[in-house]
Amino acid sequence: MRKGSKLTIYQKVILAVLLVMVLVFSVLYWVTLHREGIRYLDTILVPSSEDGKTVYSGRHHGVVPTSFSVAADGTVVFQYGEETFGPYTLQEDPSAIPEKMPMEYSGKDIRGLELRCGEQVIFRGCEILFGSDRLLFTSNGSSVSSISLTMEGEVEPSVYELIDLMSGPKLTHKGDVFGWFSGLFLCAVTAFSILFADELFRWHLRFRIADPENAEPSDWEIVSRYIAWTVFPVLALFVFVMGLR
Repeated sequence: MRKGSKLTIYQKVILAVLLVMVLVFSVLYWVTLHREGIRYLDTILVPSSEDGKTVYSGRHHGVVPTSFSVAADGTVVFQYGEETFGPYTLQEDPSAIPEKMPMEYSGKDIRGLELRCGEQVIFRGCEILFGSDRLLFTSNGSSVSSISLTMEGEVEPSVYELIDLMSGPKLTHKGDVFGWFSGLFLCAVTAFSILFADELFRWHLRFRIADPENAEPSDWEIVSRYIAWTVFPVLALFVFVMGLR
């Protein structure tokens, strides 16, 4: 209580801001880290069951309703706002495997695939799995990337994303708990430096002068403290926000 009575209004405001920041971001991180789904357009689409289908849904930019509906047979329908894409279907076709593959892939588990949007063939080739990574090759043996297999339009899913959905996607989430710990550390350091400003000042002087207990902080020392007490909370806010992305 004695320590608190010596604090200036600015110091009390910063301490209150730090406390609110820690509480708010603790809740946000808990919600974000426990909201698992598939990542699409930098949005997490959360799975649910509807009429025998798995529906991954969410809102792009927090506004546009976005969802993938995956039927039991693997058929996918994509909904973005009022636009509907699909149905997309995938079937195994050994004849789609290229006759000649690079030597480094010989002996690997290769699956021939044909992906259609309605009646239109949008990909024909094969996939090779390396753990959680997927490589795709066209039927003529050319290696392709997720960029080269992106559909026309800004929101239509790529071939990689569609095949991943049909094969059983691995759920993920936004946020990194390291961001929360880093922001918490910065808040704790700031609060400690406010509550024990004079003690820290004299502790540093013990290694430089003979009588640190009677030393008084200069005007520049006071100004530098307030600068630090302003910069560190802003930095903590930045770290908290970046950790949620």
